[in-house]
Amino acid sequence: NRRLEFVERILKSLYRRSESRAALLLPEGFLNKTSIEYCNSRSHLFEEYDTHTILRLPKGLYPNSSVSMCAIFVRMGRSQDRILVYDMQVGNQKLKQTQGVGMFDDFRRAYRDGILDQNSRYCSLGELREDGYNIAFEKDNRPKEDEINTPAYYMQEANKVVNEIRSLLRKIEKEIDD
Repeated sequence: NRRLEFVERILKSLYRRSESRAALLLPEGFLNKTSIEYCNSRSHLFEEYDTHTILRLPKGLYPNSSVSMCAIFVRMGRSQDRILVYDMQVGNQKLKQTQGVGMFDDFRRAYRDGILDQNSRYCSLGELREDGYNIAFEKDNRPKEDEINTPAYYMQEANKVVNEIRSLLRKIEKEIDD
């Protein structure tokens, strides 16, 4: 498999320097395919290297492609027990061409300062081992069945809609005033 050969080649190149680091840009399927080859490759990646961050990029990053991409940040050395998993597709957010690099501000806060939000979480190496080194983003971001039928869930969803309406009204007012 060429994709796995590519990953192995990058990881081998990290051995040359003691403070090496890399960012792998791979299709999301690398993180959740169940074949033995993928499981072994992920096991090697998470156990032998300091894989400290996984960033699920927003859809639409690559025009004319429906493939979800992830950036995996790796350093030379043994893996830490905690891995930052940041999902930029929470709430099916699509990439807008006008956003620029500002769309990564929340990710930078989580990465640099450890300030987590609804898009981010920490995952332990033990959790990954139990799941066969599989990271499935969708299941982590969907509300659980028992949470959906509560008044708190409906209030939270209603507040999201109200905030969206307020934002749109502010934009309209701003356009009218200009």
